[in-house]
Amino acid sequence: MTDFVQVEIRKLDEAELGVVGKAMPSQHHKKRLNTPSADYLIAWVGGEPIGHLLIRWSGTDNTFLAAKNLGYPYVEAVGVRVDFWSKGVGTQLMQKAQ
Repeated sequence: MTDFVQVEIRKLDEAELGVVGKAMPSQHHKKRLNTPSADYLIAWVGGEPIGHLLIRWSGTDNTFLAAKNLGYPYVEAVGVRVDFWSKGVGTQLMQKAQ
């Protein structure tokens, strides 16, 4: 890993949807924000969103996986902008989820 970047990670606030959507285009941000029993975490650098992670505290809603789930939280929708790959952002998102 080179050029480690320290990020601020916090739950997405609905007022930030526009900023997040512009920096990381996706039609799924609002759905993830409103997912029951889940937190949608956003990684920020200098007020700019650069990564995200959704953690479902009650496990997955995927029927096949849920049958095998032992009640553990389920991490999905992990992403980091390509210009911030290999800088520790994904690791920091996972650590925050823990």
